[in-house]
Amino acid sequence: MDIGKKSDFFRFRSVGKKETLHLNMMYDLGGGEMNEKEKQDKFSSFDKEDKQRYYEYLSQQIEREDGLVNNRLTWMVTTQGLLFAAIALVARNDTTNSNLIKVLTKWLPVTGMFLSAVCFFGVLGATKAIYDLMKEWKLLSYDGGPRPFGGTIAALLGLVLRFSLPILLFAVWYKIYSGLNK
Repeated sequence: MDIGKKSDFFRFRSVGKKETLHLNMMYDLGGGEMNEKEKQDKFSSFDKEDKQRYYEYLSQQIEREDGLVNNRLTWMVTTQGLLFAAIALVARNDTTNSNLIKVLTKWLPVTGMFLSAVCFFGVLGATKAIYDLMKEWKLLSYDGGPRPFGGTIAALLGLVLRFSLPILLFAVWYKIYSGLNK
């Protein structure tokens, strides 16, 4: 990243060998958040290069949040697979230790439901962050590059998988729990 030009729009900080970009766009010098009109006015006063940098920053943040969603869903599916394998082994009903089987048939589904719920709220948080970044991009209406996100229909279709997978697995675990613990 070329940091030769430093307008008051950007602040740079050296972190080890990597330069990171900090934007003054969101906060004034007193640390308070700017309202939408102030953001638009400030953004319109910057040159094309600064607007491009902010566009790239928003794109990177959206990509980062989307990567977090991917990681959370991958971790959830992996742990759920392990839990399903464990419950299948327990369902074989080794009667030598019936107390252990009772505990496992109760707590494996509870663990699966808990992990599904945690993943759901993690995905919800990342989706909220992406929505806020998209709102910021739309507010500033920069025309210097393609949108860093898909259209409305594409975004809605992406939300279906993000949210349906944790909900579906929670429902499956609930059904297993209610079937095993009558």
